[in-house]
Amino acid sequence: MKILEIMGVIFFGFVGQMGCWSLMMGGQAVTTLENALIIHATGAPFVFALLSFIYFKKLNYTKPLTTAAIFVATKSLWISSSFPFL
Repeated sequence: MKILEIMGVIFFGFVGQMGCWSLMMGGQAVTTLENALIIHATGAPFVFALLSFIYFKKLNYTKPLTTAAIFVATKSLWISSSFPFL
């Protein structure tokens, strides 16, 4: 796999993380933290499903399990770098 292919998958993972961030920030702006977490928990799978659909239609560099693992790793790295005390 070429470096550009890997960067494409990682880019989609970060776009998904930005979608999750938007859900949380938008939810917290208009409602309580608890409701924002519920919105995030229900909306995040749809964000990543839409991104996966677009990724597999346009690029399709990796297999589905590999793509899911990269998406999870990208989100985990983002969270661990945002909250180093966890």
